[in-house]
Amino acid sequence: MQTLQLYIEGTRIDLFDDESISLTQTIQNVRDIGKVFTDFSKSFTIPASKTNNKIFKHYYNFDIDNGFDGRKKVDATIELNNLPFTTGRVKLEGVDLKGNKPYAYRVTFFGNTVNLKDKLGDTKLSALTWLNNFAYDYDAASVRALMQGGGDITVDSVLYSDALVCPLISYDQLITISAPNISATYDKFKYGIRLWLIVKAIEESGLVTFTDDSFIKQTDNPQFYNLYMWMHRREGDVFQSGQITNLYTSFTPDTSSMTDVDLDTAALTFIPTGIPHTLSYTLYVITSTTDDYTIEIKKDGVSYATKTVSGGGQTQMTGTLVTSWFGYEIYVTGTGLDTFRFNWQLTDNYWGEQHTYNGANQALGAGFTFSPQEQIPDMKIIDFLSGLFKLFNLTAYEVGGKLRVLPLDDFFAEGTTRDITQYVDTSQSSVDVALPYKEISFQYEGRGTYLSKQYEQQSQIGWGTVEYRGDDNFDGETYEVTAPFEHMQYYRVEGSTIQIGQFSEDPLTNSTESSPYFDKPLIFYSPIVVGGDTATISGTAITTYFVPSNSVELNAGTNDDTCHFSVEVNEYTKGTGFDGSLFANYYEDYISDVFNAKRRLTKVKAYLPTKFLITYTLADTLRIADKEYKINSITTNLNTGESSLELLNIV
Repeated sequence: MQTLQLYIEGTRIDLFDDESISLTQTIQNVRDIGKVFTDFSKSFTIPASKTNNKIFKHYYNFDIDNGFDGRKKVDATIELNNLPFTTGRVKLEGVDLKGNKPYAYRVTFFGNTVNLKDKLGDTKLSALTWLNNFAYDYDAASVRALMQGGGDITVDSVLYSDALVCPLISYDQLITISAPNISATYDKFKYGIRLWLIVKAIEESGLVTFTDDSFIKQTDNPQFYNLYMWMHRREGDVFQSGQITNLYTSFTPDTSSMTDVDLDTAALTFIPTGIPHTLSYTLYVITSTTDDYTIEIKKDGVSYATKTVSGGGQTQMTGTLVTSWFGYEIYVTGTGLDTFRFNWQLTDNYWGEQHTYNGANQALGAGFTFSPQEQIPDMKIIDFLSGLFKLFNLTAYEVGGKLRVLPLDDFFAEGTTRDITQYVDTSQSSVDVALPYKEISFQYEGRGTYLSKQYEQQSQIGWGTVEYRGDDNFDGETYEVTAPFEHMQYYRVEGSTIQIGQFSEDPLTNSTESSPYFDKPLIFYSPIVVGGDTATISGTAITTYFVPSNSVELNAGTNDDTCHFSVEVNEYTKGTGFDGSLFANYYEDYISDVFNAKRRLTKVKAYLPTKFLITYTLADTLRIADKEYKINSITTNLNTGESSLELLNIV
């Protein structure tokens, strides 16, 4: 019998002597390969003791003000025999009463990977204020500059090479093709930003930190590092009807004047301590402009409050601020902007505080600025990360408060072999079919651009899609792994070095009558062509430009990696040889093993000692007699050590 200790927010809680706590651990389940899993327990009960009532603040009594918030998970740690076992979060499910008196609390334990979803919630990429460091002028000269060479931008003394590019992608049918050349006006193009920088911005938000060796932090793998996201947040031109939008960035940073408020040059964050509460605000707008303008307050990158002022002049806005991890920012939009200054006057009745944060004068409206935070596609951060996990078959687990992200094959390669023969109950076991489906489809969610649709109609399979069936036809369902991005087929101009992308109809029609297609965020590679045919952009000819591509390079001999799941004929070369697909590089070994006719799912019981439970990892190989297995899942009674193991034999 083992002794189990459970701590909630640092306080050891009381447990029933006869209550069993079972924890299931799995990193990737053969039954649901598209998901990253985490530790979780069945709901268990703990006594309504004096200590536990204090932790949960007598939750059964709903007349108590400022009580425990059962809608949120709280930090927790499990120890076995006073040795660290795992960390995670506990969710209160409810309270059981006997004789109208509290008897027990029902709780569930979750591992820290689930905590990532709790922290990020529905927050969108547009909340990532660090992306403002990559704002770039938007005019004909600037667009041509980013077409011919990536934007190298320095932030906090760190140089980020090729942070931005402007590929030959148009949202509309407004690229004129006169083979082998093309022409267009600059305002039909939008910038792309490295996916790596978006990951960096997520870290800079402070809500999650990845270990330095995580796959998504590396710069030496072009198949990931060279991917860009096209910043196409809305249909149409970047700026509508000559309207200029500016972010106000002239506050003096202040992190001490109010208990729960932090202010940097642009963003005001409000994270209540103590109990959840709100702030009252008045935003004073000081300007001498006589033109119409609109003030927009954004919370976590999403519009929160707006006010339009006709004829210019000063104004003010009042309201309530709620919890904001990423901050409230102020945007000014108009056609003839002038100098603006803002003052936040805040009142916190919970702490009995009032303070006015005064900004400085800032000249607005000098020109059009392309702001990544404003232009990045409308996508949740958690969906963006999930998309990367699906593209590269990534798995994640917590190490020292940080999230370690690795391709599944790399994760398993780090495991060790452990012999558990002596702990296995040989009186009963079962051997099941390991393959629960007949095929697995790997695909992009967005495949609606003209050439991609045409390909799918002609080929009866999605552009870049793999439908893996092994070497035979099997019974079962089809399992889909779907990345939430757009996957475009590009068009190389006949007899030209130029390759373009369009969200409208057939690139050859040059029509402006049909509505452009608008759906998922587009990711792409952007290899450069030097000394090519002529692209005339707003009257100026250039012969060096980034072309959009699904391959890292335009020559398979240099690099044959792509962002297809499948191996496709290359749009630029019209040839083969680009064999480094996402499926081939990150899925094929694991999936082919799953489909192997000799693969079985073996279920056994074992009584695992504490020394095993606190040291093993899900990457380990388990040996039973003369057979070796990978762990599909382990469910352990933490009180007794009795474990139910699902194991995949190594073939």
